[in-house]
Amino acid sequence: MTPDEQRTETPPPAAADAGPGGLFLPAALFGAAVLLLALADIGERSLLTREPWAGGLVCLDGETPPPPDALAVRARMVSRDHPAPGDRELRLLHDWAVDADAAPRFRADTPELAVAVSVLREDLAPLLASGRLPEPGAPEALAGDLAREDAFALAGQPFTVVGRLRRNVSGFLFSYLIPDDPALDAAFPDDGATVEGWAHPDGMSLLADDEAAEVSEDSEEGDGMAPVAAAGEDSGGTPEEEEDPAALVPPWQGGETRTAPLVAWAGFTGLLLAALSAWMAHTRLCRRWAATLPDGHFFLPLFGEVAARPRLWTGMHAALYALLFSAMFSMMSQPLLAHRFSAYIGAVFTGGGLEHVGRAYASGNVLEAAWFTWKNNFLEETVLNTVLLSLFPLALGVVKNAFTFLLVGAGLAPVWVGRSGTYAFHVVTMILELEIYALASFAVTAWALRVFAFFRKPGSGAFWGLLTGVRVLGGTILYAGLVLAAAAFYEAVTLIGTMP
Repeated sequence: MTPDEQRTETPPPAAADAGPGGLFLPAALFGAAVLLLALADIGERSLLTREPWAGGLVCLDGETPPPPDALAVRARMVSRDHPAPGDRELRLLHDWAVDADAAPRFRADTPELAVAVSVLREDLAPLLASGRLPEPGAPEALAGDLAREDAFALAGQPFTVVGRLRRNVSGFLFSYLIPDDPALDAAFPDDGATVEGWAHPDGMSLLADDEAAEVSEDSEEGDGMAPVAAAGEDSGGTPEEEEDPAALVPPWQGGETRTAPLVAWAGFTGLLLAALSAWMAHTRLCRRWAATLPDGHFFLPLFGEVAARPRLWTGMHAALYALLFSAMFSMMSQPLLAHRFSAYIGAVFTGGGLEHVGRAYASGNVLEAAWFTWKNNFLEETVLNTVLLSLFPLALGVVKNAFTFLLVGAGLAPVWVGRSGTYAFHVVTMILELEIYALASFAVTAWALRVFAFFRKPGSGAFWGLLTGVRVLGGTILYAGLVLAAAAFYEAVTLIGTMP
């Protein structure tokens, strides 16, 4: 056996940081992360108390009765002769990241919604962030926070954008607000594509708790769940899908607005500190267990592998977390992409490949939610799509996990109001799951190296190395199952416990 082969078989002596104080620094970093997320949430709530329409709601489902002082609205999807800024990126997002099997009725490039509201001109003034108010009866509109400023058409009538709404006007994030007027009847004909409903500046707080939660989920994550024909020709719709244009209009809009930049960056920093603390703590624990577990212990080969291959362990973590936070940063700098990606994630959990997980959480059953979460994260993502996928000849599970880290980073971007407060609780689950995926990626890469060494130079040493590799994979599977079970149960308890 060569010195290199011997090095990978024998756990190193106790590491310097394996003593009682070895976890103090990561624990302090994690505490700072949670504190930063909590402070960001407190500051965000304080800012929202001064924002008009921060709890606004637009209801277009045709079923929910309006409050006595609700405002009548009518809405329809916009159309354009030329692509608007961001259309190309939305199409690329759809083609690259959207799995049609997971979310069959979703398109990332669904266009904006135009909402005509029967509102007094003086009531619109506090909502204006820039530009001017539309003239009464003129084909002019105010763009929501993420709506494009390019001209659009409604039933063939051209409209221009003359101003932009404030960031936290809820219900119009990716929509246009038009002061309704009889002169605009031609833009909202009764042709099956116009939908009527109501709006209220405090609609989110007026609804029952369970209804408000449903609205927030639909608005934040499901308003893109229109049929594929949402943008007509540009979206690749088929004539069959275009037969019911009213189905393109989301039933609810509200509960999702962009947070302040300072709050978003505080959330980003908090998540970064949490990930760093988890990486550091996991490394030190693995080294400690490698040095202290008795010979023959089931997990000794796994932790010994971590201690014996520090460069692979460090490199795997650095690469995966770089992907995660790069994707997160990208979404923070491109909020429209972040909005459409959040809608896609919601579509997956409400009507796509992970609908069963979403239903389990909606049921309020902690054990059922924990089971489906564990089943997806462990049996499917870790065992099937990471370990078994990498048995021979290449560590293909690492590629899958790299893609997972990209998607998770994009989905976790703290762009939206309420995210920092949620992460203050949810960050525990996040770091446990990510560390297990990084560990599994490390283990299958080490396995691939052992397989390569065996075929490059067969011999008794390489053969015993393969057997050790099998034990490493076995330890990885059992260890991942235990940690992910704890993470799933914690996630189910905290998420269901904080639901309205």
